[in-house]
Amino acid sequence: MDQKTLNDIAENLGVLYEVLDNISDGRKTFRACLTLTNNSNKPLKAGRWGIYFCHVRMIEPDVLPDEKYVLIPEAQVKISHINGCLFVLEPARYFKTLEQGCSLKISFKGQYYSVAKTDVMPNWYFAAEGCYPALIQSTVDETLGFVADFDTPLKWKRFDYSVGYGRRIDAYNPYTAGERYEKNARADGRVIAQMVIPTPLHLSKREGKFVTVTTDKWVISCTSHSLVNEAKYLAEKTLLPVDEGHQECRRATVHLELCDTATILSGRQVTGLFVEEAYQIRVSAEDDQVTIQGTNPAGVFYGIQTFLSLWNPDGRVPEVKIQDAPRFPYRGMHIDVVRNFHSVRDIKLLLETMAMYKLNKLHFHLTDDEGWRLEIPGLEELTQIGGKTGHDLSETKCILPVLGSGPEIRSAFYSIEEYRDLLLYAKLRHIEIIPEIDMPGHAHAAIKTMQLRQDRLKEMGRKFEDYTLVGKTSGGDHLSVQKYVNNAIDPGLESTYAFVRKVISELISLHANISPLRSFHFGGDEVPTKSWRDYQACQKLLSEGIVDSEEDLMEYFVKRVAEVAAECNVDLSAWQDAVLFDDGEMIERHDIPSKEVTVYAWLNRWEVRLADSGNRLANSGYKVVMAQGTHLYFDHPYEPDPNERGLYWATRYIDTFKTFSFMPLNLLGNCDEKLSGEPITDEDLETAEKVFERLEKPENVIAYQVNAVKF
Repeated sequence: MDQKTLNDIAENLGVLYEVLDNISDGRKTFRACLTLTNNSNKPLKAGRWGIYFCHVRMIEPDVLPDEKYVLIPEAQVKISHINGCLFVLEPARYFKTLEQGCSLKISFKGQYYSVAKTDVMPNWYFAAEGCYPALIQSTVDETLGFVADFDTPLKWKRFDYSVGYGRRIDAYNPYTAGERYEKNARADGRVIAQMVIPTPLHLSKREGKFVTVTTDKWVISCTSHSLVNEAKYLAEKTLLPVDEGHQECRRATVHLELCDTATILSGRQVTGLFVEEAYQIRVSAEDDQVTIQGTNPAGVFYGIQTFLSLWNPDGRVPEVKIQDAPRFPYRGMHIDVVRNFHSVRDIKLLLETMAMYKLNKLHFHLTDDEGWRLEIPGLEELTQIGGKTGHDLSETKCILPVLGSGPEIRSAFYSIEEYRDLLLYAKLRHIEIIPEIDMPGHAHAAIKTMQLRQDRLKEMGRKFEDYTLVGKTSGGDHLSVQKYVNNAIDPGLESTYAFVRKVISELISLHANISPLRSFHFGGDEVPTKSWRDYQACQKLLSEGIVDSEEDLMEYFVKRVAEVAAECNVDLSAWQDAVLFDDGEMIERHDIPSKEVTVYAWLNRWEVRLADSGNRLANSGYKVVMAQGTHLYFDHPYEPDPNERGLYWATRYIDTFKTFSFMPLNLLGNCDEKLSGEPITDEDLETAEKVFERLEKPENVIAYQVNAVKF
């Protein structure tokens, strides 16, 4: 096939993807059909070509990935799993030429179920030996017009299968207009409109009284040099001048002041509050004065945000008295820029929005299987190769193009200068950026690029620090949840911990003089530990008695990383999987040599025994960030509708009411629906209470965090 033919076919090949039936095989597989229509004036003949596409479910799981490919005999095509979600469809031996105007139906099974259009990724592409790959134009549209409608219960329901107590049936259906109206009406009846979000501790208002803040009459007065940043921020938002001592004739003033906690929260119950960031606002219509007081600059800044939310477009601000303090010292937002990269401008917009809602931590997920998004001095391959995606099956120039990123080689990472710019932008808004370097799982990009670094420097004959992340293996292949082969860093290699030390040291340098790195977040989630059975260095740890069993390898890794972090004088953070395992066993807090360990609790589907994990971790002495999947993951759809974008691993949907009603100190009180959509009954709750660990150390719950992953 020549380039012209390839381009013509890619331009005119029609693709239709249909989910046919999620139900008939219980929850094991679903049936789907792919229809290819040749709208080109050239025939599509057998040859050395392939259609590359991302499929989030394993195709024909009874065959793949154990076999090299699965043959679809009726269509005479074969489908192979490459890595992650990337598959290729190729003509088989007896493939019949697809003539102009003809269609080919390819029926197959996918693992589990698929009930949303966004399970199918865009930007499929056509490739052939000796040619540049080209996007199949019928798939180049994030509206996913090539995905057929989910128009029957067989298509939009996830499962129907037998369990010990009977049948488990997906109870969800797409809302009708009437159901949506009733649901919103019920929610509206439970919500009182607020002047300020989040709701302040105390707000009193004099009806009909207000001041009109305009640039020709009002000034900002800053009494403390430590509030210069806050005064500048308010001036930029309001265009009010800052009084530097030459505007005495102007009497209408917004005062920014530091004040003690007792004064700011006078008359209020402060138990359970994080008073270090308290603020008070007083607006007086009689003398045109606004006073914003805080216990520190952060408190004043949050007072400014409340003032801006009260400020109407016509300049009017109601006469109010507000006293406020947060419940938690950590109020977070997580964003994944690996699966879905965002520009510096977009991250700044997110930071500004976070500041409006008084969120103060950005959990920055910077590395994963799909790429490495932060430049690390001395390890340039991490971004020179790991920061790029494109059609390079050898992955010597870039990482595989998954999640619909297409064949063109694209670069997507933050340079040192860009990252430090974000740190400063965040600091000025009293937001701490917490970088996450995910390991030992989710590490395909790091493993691949460090091996390429090693090979390159060996070939050049240069001396180098060994940062190999996977050593010799016995050849077994084990898949991660996201279908990556052997994506787990080797805990048996000393070079692994040299890499960890190097990365932490460079992160400390990147954060220096702006926002000091206080904790190393190493991820620790979804580790395919079975891979370690075939890692020779791990088997050596076992044979020498350094670890007692394969189950202890994760604990060994966590403790070694903690030791490195402690040597670098930073604390440790991780997802709950790092210290609390599927079998319920937990690494004892006192066994981790870190001054403080913060764990992010995210696995809480009510049907599984880890639903109380946040409580268990807090009671065991860990500092806990509540980030529960059923209420706080923004990558889930807003409704149980196949046209709504999002994943549905924790629950079928998450709407505003779910998120705002979440109670971080009463996990059992958040129980609403089972994964199936069936209501949780009183009997269910009584059963759960018998095994559900109650929160005994609420002081260890330091935070809640909402999470944006992939979308």
